[in-house]
Amino acid sequence: MGDVAAAIQTYQVILDQNPADVASLEALDRLYRLTEQWSLYAEVVEHRIELDVDETTLVDLKYRLAQVQLEHLSEESNAIANFREILLMSPEHQGARVALEGMLRRPTLRTEAASILEAIYEAREDWEKLIETLDILSESMEDSVRRVELLRKMAETASSRLGRPDRAVESLARALVEDPSQKDTRIELEGCAEQCGAWTRLMEVYRSIAVELSDIDLARDYWLRLSEIQEQQELVDDAASSYEQVLVLDPGDTVALAAMDSLYRRTGRWEQLVGVFRRRIELETNSNESEGLYAQMAAVLEEKLNRPGEAISAYKEVLSLDPGNPNALLSLDGLFTRQELWEDLAENLELQMNLADSDDLQIQMMLRLAGLREQKMGQVDGAIEGYRQVLERDSVNSPALLALERLGQIEEYQLTIAEILEPLYEE
Repeated sequence: MGDVAAAIQTYQVILDQNPADVASLEALDRLYRLTEQWSLYAEVVEHRIELDVDETTLVDLKYRLAQVQLEHLSEESNAIANFREILLMSPEHQGARVALEGMLRRPTLRTEAASILEAIYEAREDWEKLIETLDILSESMEDSVRRVELLRKMAETASSRLGRPDRAVESLARALVEDPSQKDTRIELEGCAEQCGAWTRLMEVYRSIAVELSDIDLARDYWLRLSEIQEQQELVDDAASSYEQVLVLDPGDTVALAAMDSLYRRTGRWEQLVGVFRRRIELETNSNESEGLYAQMAAVLEEKLNRPGEAISAYKEVLSLDPGNPNALLSLDGLFTRQELWEDLAENLELQMNLADSDDLQIQMMLRLAGLREQKMGQVDGAIEGYRQVLERDSVNSPALLALERLGQIEEYQLTIAEILEPLYEE
């Protein structure tokens, strides 16, 4: 007769007498949907769900109920709960999965929908969609630990399942920014960066983290590791700058200073290396270590930078710590000779002579000193006295005898030298 309202009323009368009448429930299911009476439609479907129906029917009823709750009744939570139950019973149910995927575009529903779809996509091995779902979950997660877990799972999926370590780098970077103390995340990030050559991105991440950290020890770790990577990439200036940041945190950081020493030596940056020496010397409390640093600095100043004056000062600092240091004395010997600093050389030779541990070595120093006074300093009297002292210890010393015989040709010194040589000739 086309009187739907009367039909509905009649079916309701039947249900009042027998609430489990299947034929009436099925008819009302169809009629309420036809007339778009969604609240009543949902009540009927829920009533049918409560009856003992087979699984296929139950899945269909829940799916239709969830659709109405989502699209017409603004009962999103109930709809999501029903979609979850459907997928538990029938993981391949396309309608429920598509509906949940639609919810991913709704800000208020996307998190809960993503939490259901995560397991579905993983079971289906739909890796792209799994990554998208994990991303949604990570953005909405308030628990930092859980957020890091999700980001690392994204990275693992991208790297091992899709063969995309470049995408894994981005996920791991976010995880590390979230919790910079996670060593495992750092290891994974560096591994992926190495696979795809993402060193620039890795350095950006480490720098951004190090700058923001208030934990000094952790910041130091990041600056040091960043420096090492920059060195490996031959970014010398950047590496030096990062080492400087370590020294800002602790001016006495010996690891950073030693690393800078090695970096500047390897790259021939001698001026900067001298600066490192000076800083290390200021911090050094062990006199032997200071002595060694001064000596190294002096060698660089002389040999690499051609600044003999500063090299001499450095060697003199060594002697102030160890007046008998043979290496410093020998180095200064050469420097004074090349720079024609005869007075300084004479003092140096006297010191070497006094410290010599054998007669032969002392006589050698005495001869050099006498020759220096004769030939470079114009101190003939002093030279004669020096040669005399040599002959006192070795009366047949040929160089001293020859020197005196040569000087004896000068009228001014003939008598003095004759008095020295007469007994020697007699002997």
